[in-house]
Amino acid sequence: MKAKLIRDMDVSPGVTPKEWITVVNGKEVCAAGLVFEHPEAYYQVLQGNAEAVDEECKARVSRVRTPLQLESARIASDELLASMQSDGETEEDQDEED
Repeated sequence: MKAKLIRDMDVSPGVTPKEWITVVNGKEVCAAGLVFEHPEAYYQVLQGNAEAVDEECKARVSRVRTPLQLESARIASDELLASMQSDGETEEDQDEED
């Protein structure tokens, strides 16, 4: 089953295969655009972090979620990641962005 990451993802030390790891801005990640094969690749699609690449993954995902639900998962994942990044900012940092 194959999927393609649509965003950079953190590496799970000792679990993520070395061939999936790329250094981006000095940090080890699984980079957006990575096409990976794994029996549970569809989970990343369901969570809004990837898109299905092969027919097996597409079929598994379509049995569980509608296209609208997948889009909602992508949006929710975007919002969660944005909130996690902004947690470290001060109010002054946020004021400067506005």
